[in-house]
Amino acid sequence: MAIDTKDAASIAAWDGAHVAALMRQGRTEEAAAVIAAVLSEQPHYLPARIAQARLFLSDGNPGRALELSEHLHRAHPENIWVAALRFEAMLRTGDLAAARDLFLDKVLPAFADRPELAQLAHHIVDAVSDRSQRVAFLEAALEAQPKSVVLAGKLAAQYYTGGRRGEASAMIRLVESQGPLPAFLRPLKLYLAAAGGDHANAIDQYEMAAKELPDSVEPVRRLVRVQAAAGRFDDAARELVSAVDKWPREWLLLYRYNRTFVPLAIDEQIFARLTGADPDAQTPLWQFQYAVAAIRLGRIDAAMPLLESLSQDTPVAPMAQSVLAALSNPAVLSGSGRVDRDRSVAVEVVRQPGATASIVLFSGTLGGQGYLPNDIADSVVGEVPANLVYLRDPYGLGYLRGVPALGADETSSIDALAGVLKDLGPSRIVTTGGSIAGYAAVRWGLRLGAIATVSFAGPTTLSPLRDSGGESASESLGLGLVELRSVAGGDGDLREAIRSAPNHRLNVVIGEGYVPDQRRAERLNGLPNVSITILPGVDYHFTSMAAIGQGSYARLLTEAVLG
Repeated sequence: MAIDTKDAASIAAWDGAHVAALMRQGRTEEAAAVIAAVLSEQPHYLPARIAQARLFLSDGNPGRALELSEHLHRAHPENIWVAALRFEAMLRTGDLAAARDLFLDKVLPAFADRPELAQLAHHIVDAVSDRSQRVAFLEAALEAQPKSVVLAGKLAAQYYTGGRRGEASAMIRLVESQGPLPAFLRPLKLYLAAAGGDHANAIDQYEMAAKELPDSVEPVRRLVRVQAAAGRFDDAARELVSAVDKWPREWLLLYRYNRTFVPLAIDEQIFARLTGADPDAQTPLWQFQYAVAAIRLGRIDAAMPLLESLSQDTPVAPMAQSVLAALSNPAVLSGSGRVDRDRSVAVEVVRQPGATASIVLFSGTLGGQGYLPNDIADSVVGEVPANLVYLRDPYGLGYLRGVPALGADETSSIDALAGVLKDLGPSRIVTTGGSIAGYAAVRWGLRLGAIATVSFAGPTTLSPLRDSGGESASESLGLGLVELRSVAGGDGDLREAIRSAPNHRLNVVIGEGYVPDQRRAERLNGLPNVSITILPGVDYHFTSMAAIGQGSYARLLTEAVLG
């Protein structure tokens, strides 16, 4: 392709890296202006034409990008950058078969030893929504390039997030057999160790990783998690305070903060630091975690505007809608004043005059009932004619290691709880919880001789759901089940124990439109002492939120108490 001398200045001024940076920053109009200026002088200048196609991708117009890339391919059939562009455009338009063939035939051989392979592999992960197809694509690529560390690493991550921990570990070993483990795979190796339940060893590994990667929040937030799981609660609190002070805008750190049961004074300290990080300027994921913390600490006025804006067309819309549904019940807005807001308090007893039963409420991973703290949920539960025992699991392990305020392990904790219930008087016991706390409510309820359990979308086995390709189905419980199975020493299947306790009534409350919970409920078919309550119009997992908002939460518990 000849370039006229008069056009040399415009071509010389071309800065592809700058244009790419503008697109990454969302400054698409500026990028378009730069591209147009060059193409007005030299319409066939290939780097600018490729950038133009990438701008179409950036603007959400993969069809135009594919059309242009096909045109460029006809003019430059052997150009590897055009081939890479066509591949990405095919992925984004959903033509997976053509994209796979092009990748294996042209793109992968050209980029196998180039650093750009990492970004190309990322496109596969990002664009192929079906996990089984995504894994099959990467497996085929690795078969074609069996020594590719990039492909093995991507495949290891997909195996891990799909619950296939053994295969993820095998991929890590494959990479290590070729030399030192690259830095980008070290965190995954640590996650695998932690998921195996070896929290003490994982602490040592994460501490080393945090020193090696001082600018990365990942090993630190994981360190906080395993410190709590190992019972080193004070260490977890100190590490969390330090991390939030350093990375207040990292949403995954807020996610961990909401799941680490620090004393109330520290909770307030961390929240104040986050408030100073300008909540209105943060991402929806960050804002939702901030709103959850605000509700817990009684700042509902700060949470409501965020939740309302997040409830429409954001990645967290279903979760925001579930919280708003619960808060629509006027009874919850003030709180009962009977329950401590401090999440480091693991056992609380509320005596109810004239109680004919006792209810054990298993708090979830956030330390309350769904997204609501116990002091707010108690304003609704107070209508039920029963004594109340609120439990929290500071280990974050589904109560499988017990509650430290009750005992050193699960068995001694259950025995101690039985003593607490005996002192309360009524012999009729009901247990309740949501999600993984619902699993604990069934497990402990059976051992306590409870007459009933109300489980808000809790599983009855720790084995994952499977999709049609044999992979773990994407679901809210997915990754946590890997770790919990390791702690439980197996799948922790409760179904036979439920069948063997015909006087124990289990009511599982699920949403009408949430398929994973429906599939979990199907596992209970044929058990005569199990009933399924379906909440209409609910298409999310945390059904306790919907039940509170609809006014059925207290009724379901009352029905369980009265039999």
